[in-house]
Amino acid sequence: VDARFSTASACLREEFTRRTVTPEELFAELAQGEDRIAHESLCKYLDSLDGLNLQPEQAQLLCRHIEVGGIGKRKFLSLLQQYFVVVRSIAITDAPEISKAKTIRKAEADEVLEVVEGP
Repeated sequence: VDARFSTASACLREEFTRRTVTPEELFAELAQGEDRIAHESLCKYLDSLDGLNLQPEQAQLLCRHIEVGGIGKRKFLSLLQQYFVVVRSIAITDAPEISKAKTIRKAEADEVLEVVEGP
């Protein structure tokens, strides 16, 4: 289930990025006005995603693995969040080309960074 969880998470991140919607908007769409996403709704949505080949039984198991009884907003958003740990101190710049970039700040080793946009 953990391998499928990672794959589903990556596919969902690609989908909301491609559609240019926020994770909160995707939650609202799938929850259909409720405070939780029904397992059936998420299973149907997962089935529609390219690159994610889940059998219906696997999708149900995945949904139950995420949260039993429907998926709440907090759990859904945590499914989509991606973090990286800084291995070595490095400058965070405003541009990829160092010669033209200004340093915004320095990321220290073992610092945890959330990916808001990007890979």
